[in-house]
This record gives sequence, C-alpha cells and structure tokens, in this order.
Amino acid sequence: MKCREFFTKHAENRDRCKELQKLANEGEDVLRFEAESASEDSPGPVKNAEHLWRQIINPTHFDSEKNEIKATAFADVSDKGGSVNRDYEPYESVYAKAVARVADLNQKKPEMNAKLVGLVRLSCLAVREITTEINSPGKPVRGFIVVDTALKGDESHADICQITSQPGQSRAVRSRLVEIANQYLQEHILSGSQQLN
Repeated sequence: MKCREFFTKHAENRDRCKELQKLANEGEDVLRFEAESASEDSPGPVKNAEHLWRQIINPTHFDSEKNEIKATAFADVSDKGGSVNRDYEPYESVYAKAVARVADLNQKKPEMNAKLVGLVRLSCLAVREITTEINSPGKPVRGFIVVDTALKGDESHADICQITSQPGQSRAVRSRLVEIANQYLQEHILSGSQQLN
C-alpha cells in the first residue's frame, strides 16, 4: 500500500495510527511512507533537517507549577496522529493558525476552555531517532514516523504517528517524545523567548 492510498483511505479515521501499527505488526515497511507524500497538496516529504511546530492549546496539557508539558499533550500520536506544522512556514503564520484554532474550539467546545499555551519546536530527526529496545533487546524499534499530510489551506501540515504498539514500548517512546518537547520548553524559558507563553 502506498502512503497516499493509506492516508486517503483513513482520512476520517481517528484511529489511523493504530492501523499503521497493525501494518507494522504484519511486517509492512511503514517507514517508507516518510519518503512519500500523503497528499496531493504536498510540497514534498518531510526531511530530517526540518523542524516541526506543535500547538499546545489545552491548558490541562501543561503543568504551570513545574513548567512542563504533560504526556497527555502527545496522546494523539498513538491514535489519530499528532498534528504539527513544518517550519518552512513562518512562525507568525503558524501562531495565527493556532490562535484561530483556539477560537474555533472555544466556539464548538466551550467546555474544553482552550487556550494557546504556546508552540513547541521539535526536531524531525530527533523524533525519528526515538527508539526502544524494550521487548527487543539488541534490536532498536522505531517509535514514530513523521509524514507529510498537507491539507488545503494548511500545506505545511504533517503528522507524528506512533508505529509501535506493545504497551512497554509505547510508553517508552511517548515519554521520550515528551522529554524532547520539554527540552525545547526549558531552553525557551531560560532564554526568555516569547515563542511559548
């Protein structure tokens, strides 16, 4: 199955990462999806050298006392996919999209009380290098793929999708992803940057 075929088939599936995990468990090489485009609106596959902006818009995903992003901020990487924007799009544009998304969510789901906590910048290569040897000693297992999933009007859109499904492995790779996000956050706090409130 081709990357675009898979993502077109599962465009409305909120468990599409679980479908990727099934393919991986069946021996399908889902890593090759990273070299393909999932959308006709795509500017091309996501390269290792790129960075990815992740919107943190749910206040419950951020611990203001510890100045840390919680693991729940990345729970979607295991099911529907973790939405990010590729950083060839200017920061100001991605920030404006996040503000608009918060306004839309507060209109549709006021109980969520959405708030733009900020944007976290992730290295694509660092995300792709997350591995675990839990249940696979001596044979590191990749945790995620980063796939171009461009949308009309949001061509820089991509998704982080978890491809390992064993419970111990899943927890380990998601924990590492949160660590990477919090490393950026701590650098931001120490530098006084205004890119994450």
